Amino acid sequence: MPQPLSKVHPKATVILGYAEEIFNPEFTTSIFQVVNTWAVCEHILSHLISRFVKGDFEIVTAMFHALSSSEARRDALFAAAQKALSREDFNLIRATMRAAKPTRDQRNCFVHHIWGYSPEIPDAMVLADPTALSEHILDANRSFLEIWRGKPPRKLVDYDHSKIFVYRENDFFDAVANAKNAYEWFFKLFVVIGAPVPAHDTIRNELLSQPPIRQHFEKFAQEGSP
Repeated sequence: MPQPLSKVHPKATVILGYAEEIFNPEFTTSIFQVVNTWAVCEHILSHLISRFVKGDFEIVTAMFHALSSSEARRDALFAAAQKALSREDFNLIRATMRAAKPTRDQRNCFVHHIWGYSPEIPDAMVLADPTALSEHILDANRSFLEIWRGKPPRKLVDYDHSKIFVYRENDFFDAVANAKNAYEWFFKLFVVIGAPVPAHDTIRNELLSQPPIRQHFEKFAQEGSP
């Protein structure tokens, strides 16, 4: 599991943004795999919605991707599923989506957070929450004004190392494996609900044999309507 830089190397130098050294092919390939796998997952979800609402796939896909956030897409999926499906199938969708949430969140961080590296940790990349830069940027603006007014340059406030995470080879390996698991879950979900086949009961049981899916499925069944 990625650890905050504040624990790994509190005084490490961090270089964020565009720099040749950031784009380590060994690691960026894994980032691409996670992002691309989740693009396929969302494509499957678009197909799934179009099937159970009996709509045109291209129209449904355009509507689905027009929503600005993954949360909005999830809510659209749930709203349609709740109307169109049995309670059991609806709970299966909810359970699968909830089980996949950690890897979906990781994909979102890979896309929307800021990659970088640290010379002191050459076997890793670092990923910064944008808020880790906030005080640094404000201080840089203050320093610029000070220099413009004739004051000498000074050392800037450092990035918040508690919001910068260190990704090593095993962390990327786990991220790719988790994204692939999500893909397999969504593909099976599509077969069970979107394109039922003679073996769909077997595939349903395969989905429910996954501990995180089973856990959420049983919880939702006990709770009743969301």
